[in-house]
Amino acid sequence: MSMRHGCPIAAITASIIAVVAWMPQSVVAQSAGASAPTAAAPPPQSQTASPAPAKEPDDIAAAYLKAKALADEHARAGRFGEAATAAANAARLSEALSGAHSIETAVARHNLGFVLRRAGRAAEAREPLEAALATYERLLPALHPALRNAVGELGQLHIASGRERELADIYARIVARAEREGAGRHINVANMLASRGFVLRRMNETAESEAAFVRALGVYEALGEIDGAAYQQTLAALLDRLDQSKRSSEAEAKAKSAIVALTALGSKGTPNAVALLDRLSRAALEAGRAAEAKAHAEAAL
Repeated sequence: MSMRHGCPIAAITASIIAVVAWMPQSVVAQSAGASAPTAAAPPPQSQTASPAPAKEPDDIAAAYLKAKALADEHARAGRFGEAATAAANAARLSEALSGAHSIETAVARHNLGFVLRRAGRAAEAREPLEAALATYERLLPALHPALRNAVGELGQLHIASGRERELADIYARIVARAEREGAGRHINVANMLASRGFVLRRMNETAESEAAFVRALGVYEALGEIDGAAYQQTLAALLDRLDQSKRSSEAEAKAKSAIVALTALGSKGTPNAVALLDRLSRAALEAGRAAEAKAHAEAAL
């Protein structure tokens, strides 16, 4: 699998397959069919009270752009505490301009959660990230990069705070929606299924995790994406599960079929194939099949 498809699975805390980045407002807004932030209608003025004059929409827009630019500047310099203050102001102003449920405000909240987490304020980051994700799920396609990025940010918070079940449910929800949208055979669906499997395995939900791994591998294999780290680690997790549940013959059959597929792709000597041959060699040796173990070991050379 090439890096154009995103980050491979490395460990449970890195199994959130999403590229986390400071989100440009225009990119997400254009994808959702929106333009730059637009002003909401100002509230009617009371006929009896004499409040201070409300800011004009153009003034709010200018203040928003200033706050956003300041947050960008601080974030790029690694001053995440200062960035969080500016980003919170930008989110508040975006809500005044575009409404609480607009894509623009979702991006502003996403940015706020991003810098809060990096400022060490994880507990505060959760609310804006959840709000951003809710809007993304309502307005964007299931596999939109902004949505996946928000899942990545929120997922790391959920794992750190023991909320794995919520994260597993998010993955299931987005995968189901992608399938309804006709995008079930997509590398990011495979990645989310694999990530869900690792989260469930962390929870000791072994049957559910196995099912997620099987589904993920099916998508990887249908796409021919079997020569990368994500496939290798997902396959290894499934093989471990089969071995632990006393289904070694199933594990061997799956490993052998993967080697055949890798060979057909011209990937016989790749790290994936070598790792599988080593595994088969050990399994054969433990079963007393010395000749077979030797053959697998020699094939791995």
